Amino acid sequence: MKKIIAALFFLTSCSGNVFNQLSTKTSDSDYLFVAQENLDAQNYDGAITIITTKVSATGQTSVQAREILASSYGGKCGLNFVDYTQKLAAQLTGSSFYILMSPFIGANVQPQFCRTALDTMELIGTTATRTTNQNAFVSVLGMVLIGTALRGYADIAPALGDGTADVDICVGLTNAQVDDVVIGFGFMSKNFAAVSSSVIGGGSSTALNGVINSCQAVAGASCQITDPAAITAPLRDTVRDLIKTQEYGIGLYSTGGNDLLIPAACP
Repeated sequence: MKKIIAALFFLTSCSGNVFNQLSTKTSDSDYLFVAQENLDAQNYDGAITIITTKVSATGQTSVQAREILASSYGGKCGLNFVDYTQKLAAQLTGSSFYILMSPFIGANVQPQFCRTALDTMELIGTTATRTTNQNAFVSVLGMVLIGTALRGYADIAPALGDGTADVDICVGLTNAQVDDVVIGFGFMSKNFAAVSSSVIGGGSSTALNGVINSCQAVAGASCQITDPAAITAPLRDTVRDLIKTQEYGIGLYSTGGNDLLIPAACP
């Protein structure tokens, strides 16, 4: 993996206004360096502005620029890689979707920026052509999209959530809201092989692998759909059902450990 993504994985806060260094920068490499400094300082808007307004059109298509841009949008969505994976690693029990949502309880969330980050990573290449570390990042971005979507759309009272669903999963979530979970699930599962259990913890790894297998048992390869245009009504139904269960989601429906009952969660 390239140094730029490695830098994302170890985000640290820096002091000083690095953006004012632009007055002495003229080349793409200079701008990318300052954009990386903004990213490291968690000044995501500053990094995005540099990439999109200062770096040349050709430079914006480079892997380095796209990695910085995706990382910055991921940060705006709520992803601090080290903090998030440490919270996942600390989860020893709990349902899959709750594990993904719980780090965002009490936090403002903006799932739309995870979608933008994922779209940017797709410009780098497909799962087959990206590096293992890039795919691990994409999988974690998918997890964050799921977690922020569920916290923002389903856990709405109090204003920043308390870890419980406040809407009827079957009828209280719009198709567009469910689609965020569908897309997040697709990116997570499609790239999950790149994620080491040592990064997200054995408990979270087992739980997420379990929900991936359960989704595929019900809906097959469609559980790896990442194109919004390819989302089908049956796939939305499957994801709603999974969210509604106690075993995998954040709802009250119990399968009693029988995955064959998942499709009955939302009659």
